[in-house]
Amino acid sequence: MNDENPQLAPYAAVSLIFSALSNPARSAIVHRLTESPCYVGELVEHLELSQPLVSQHLKVLRQANLVQAVRHGRQSRYQLMDEHVTHLFLDALHHTHEHAAQDREEELHDDDSVES
Repeated sequence: MNDENPQLAPYAAVSLIFSALSNPARSAIVHRLTESPCYVGELVEHLELSQPLVSQHLKVLRQANLVQAVRHGRQSRYQLMDEHVTHLFLDALHHTHEHAAQDREEELHDDDSVES
């Protein structure tokens, strides 16, 4: 795609970020990491997913430069790459909550109109 249109090349990294976040489990990992860094075991317990699956999701998030692993002895603790990631994710989450509330309000209004 980028070979065909060099004007799109700068957007490849942005697409990679949103692609990585398109999986609900990866979004949940990022959301948890907005609170504090975590070891893989903590994420496994929090998400109730298998360790290999969480590790695979972390690999995708690392490849998108959303998280980084910091070695602590024999274990790695994962944290968000920087504050931009925190803001990007929390802003997107806030955006979806706003629209979900607005949609619910519109549905209630539509239901009231039908009953009248």
